[in-house]
Amino acid sequence: MTAAALDEYSVTRNPDAEAICDLAIYNYEEMRDSVASPIFRLRHQIEYFLGKLLPSQFKPLYTMVAFTEIPYSEVKRRWKSQAKAINIASALILGSSLLAAGVLGVMKAKTLDININIPAFWASK
Repeated sequence: MTAAALDEYSVTRNPDAEAICDLAIYNYEEMRDSVASPIFRLRHQIEYFLGKLLPSQFKPLYTMVAFTEIPYSEVKRRWKSQAKAINIASALILGSSLLAAGVLGVMKAKTLDININIPAFWASK
């Protein structure tokens, strides 16, 4: 009876035990390496903004771990999915910002009547 109970416990609880270990290591590395980074702070502000804007679809990692009863294995799965979405959104925002800056730069150059011969510029290098 005890062996069966321990086997069942291991099957049901082990994924959460492994997940909390992974989350603890991630938290340690994040605190050690990232908290002083402006990019880290911006990312966390975005996460909390999304958590307020879309509370049923998006919860920051800290909120899921500290203030919910979501199993740790589910927290890890959701967090990876949310992080992927934030990475994609960030890349799209950065890419569109760079594109807009380039377009504005070209428009400004044309307004100032600056002749930019891009193929000749790169060919001379």
